[in-house]
Amino acid sequence: MARITLNIAAGFNRDESLAIAATDCVNLYPHLPSGQTTTQGSAIGCAGIDEICSTAENAFNRGGIVFGDKPYLVCGSKLWRIDYTTDLAGVRTYTAVDVSGSETIEGTARVSMATNGDQICIVAPDYSNQFNAWIYTVAGGLVQISDLDVNGPVLDVDFVDGYFVFPKANSNVWFISDLRDGLAYNALDFTSAESDPDPLVTLAPLNGLLYAFGQKTFEPYQNTGNTDFPFERISSGIQQKGCLSPESMIEVN
Repeated sequence: MARITLNIAAGFNRDESLAIAATDCVNLYPHLPSGQTTTQGSAIGCAGIDEICSTAENAFNRGGIVFGDKPYLVCGSKLWRIDYTTDLAGVRTYTAVDVSGSETIEGTARVSMATNGDQICIVAPDYSNQFNAWIYTVAGGLVQISDLDVNGPVLDVDFVDGYFVFPKANSNVWFISDLRDGLAYNALDFTSAESDPDPLVTLAPLNGLLYAFGQKTFEPYQNTGNTDFPFERISSGIQQKGCLSPESMIEVN
């Protein structure tokens, strides 16, 4: 096997003056063994991203989610699915498919997306309309939620225990969809975070609980199965810490 000698001492870099440093190592970084090995060093590939396809609409990518093992992206005012084919050599070719039909997703800012396994729910927080959310299904395509019991506009969407959950904009109220149906709602299926008057920013599920984050406080809820409204607040879990940005909330550990 041919051996390639890496000039580790000279380093992997490039300077404006070739007399100072003429070595150019693209997308690689040197690895020096801590003990005696058969090689003096090696070059390891850097992690990164690569463009695989583009949409026909040259617009801002507003968010994405994996649904049915495929990526779905909101680009501009349309919802796109990323498909791929694999040739005999194992090389994949990716294609962006517009699955919006005649429907458009209003607004221009980042969207919030969640799935219950059968549907994707998309919320456009910057669209000031009672119905600023859409549902996508493979069979039915993309449709705007139009149930008059929707208490919108809403800021965000998440999924927990079979329900899509929404915080109402500029209030401490949050509500749920019908069980496993993001197109159906009941006007009585709502509650309010009342430990502090700060308005809600986002809802976040974690370890079987649902946390309602306001600007200054947050409080946890548990699904008790109550037929009137399935979620009840756990008063002992209220914390004097809040959230200013719904997109800053991530799950770790």
